[in-house]
Amino acid sequence: MSGASTLVDAVRGLQEDTLTITYTLDDFLIRAEGSIAWASYRNRGVLAGPRGADTLLWVESAVFCREHDAWKMALVHSTRVRTER
Repeated sequence: MSGASTLVDAVRGLQEDTLTITYTLDDFLIRAEGSIAWASYRNRGVLAGPRGADTLLWVESAVFCREHDAWKMALVHSTRVRTER
């Protein structure tokens, strides 16, 4: 079976499954100085479906700029944390 056929079969299987993704954000560290603020935090995503569940972890950071009376996100960065199974 070719790689393309395998990929098509996998996508067809996913189309039939109902997946639920739940994200949990925690361990926040937030700092602000003047019109600039930044935050770092951990993001945990749980993907659950009929074939089981899997947990993915990220360390993320974001930078915000204050414009007038509102904070606007200027940048967000995410790094996947690999876990041993």
